[in-house]
Amino acid sequence: ENQTQRHASRADFVNGLVKIKRDITGKMNYLYENMSRVYGPHSWNEYSERSTHFTREKNLLCKKLIEYYLPNVIRKTCNSYLECTGSNPKGAMVIIDSGTTLAPAFSELRKHGLPNNIGIPINKVHFYTNSISGINEFNVSDVDSQIPEDNLFLLGGNPLATYRATTGDFTVDELDRLSDYARKNSVIILSILTANWVTVGPGYNDLNLCAKGKGHLHFKEKAQEISHTTIVVAPLGKILADEKTHNINQIMKSCDMEEYESTPVENSMRKMPDGNKMVKKAILLTTFRNHRSSPLMEHSAELYQAHKNSPPDKIPTYDLADVHPVPEYEPSGSTPEQEEIEMPHKYIREERRKLLRAAS
Repeated sequence: ENQTQRHASRADFVNGLVKIKRDITGKMNYLYENMSRVYGPHSWNEYSERSTHFTREKNLLCKKLIEYYLPNVIRKTCNSYLECTGSNPKGAMVIIDSGTTLAPAFSELRKHGLPNNIGIPINKVHFYTNSISGINEFNVSDVDSQIPEDNLFLLGGNPLATYRATTGDFTVDELDRLSDYARKNSVIILSILTANWVTVGPGYNDLNLCAKGKGHLHFKEKAQEISHTTIVVAPLGKILADEKTHNINQIMKSCDMEEYESTPVENSMRKMPDGNKMVKKAILLTTFRNHRSSPLMEHSAELYQAHKNSPPDKIPTYDLADVHPVPEYEPSGSTPEQEEIEMPHKYIREERRKLLRAAS
């Protein structure tokens, strides 16, 4: 009897150790995934610093993007293609941009995948990216992938450590090859893009992507050029009421920093291979503010009001993602702490009235 008790006690002890190991492993995986998201597999650099800006807001946007917006946009693009050509598309390509804003989208994509009712079999939807950090996000997760791993591709090019992305002529040539294949095989293309800054003009009706660094703007230009639908994703504090790059580049000059270049993203008509024309959509996805204490309350209200008051007989230059599914985001903390979260760059805080309609 004593021997049986000793065996039982030993078994309980071993089981206890196994449970502790499992708990520690789970916590370490959680820490590694979150540390990797911020710091990546490399040492601290400019990319790592940018990862600390708008972190919670980026996570919210990517979660809503993958769970709600991307499936709906694929479905609507399929319907537009059918109306234009009389036949359903045979597949879809989704191009995902590099950058810290969209890096969390890859773990969300692995976790949630796509629903079945998007107008195309989900095994016919392929994802292409120049984001090395995004691929890392996808791979470090221990969640079973909800999309076939064979359907995710890293585009070739020059790998830049500062941006954790591939860029350059080779990367753009890859996009041209995808476009040729899509055109010949009845495949729709959607781009999900972001930027260092997104400008919407003083009237909030002129959408532009602003970027600097080798090859980044060229990639964005080509991606939206070949796409049937483009989704631009940006935290509210990265959307500037600036005329293209006019004010932001004046600030860059005064700080002796590299200036930005910009490219427009807008609704337009796309000529199809059969000669018909299809509406090419541009959609801006951001968060909104609803509390007067928020330093970006006025900025948020003007952005949404500009689209609410858009003349019904005029096609807007871009569409704003529906407000209701977008999470209302309010940073916590005192007013100075909120301002640092909403406007992490000192040079933006100093020009807040001009660029963000933010109260001083």
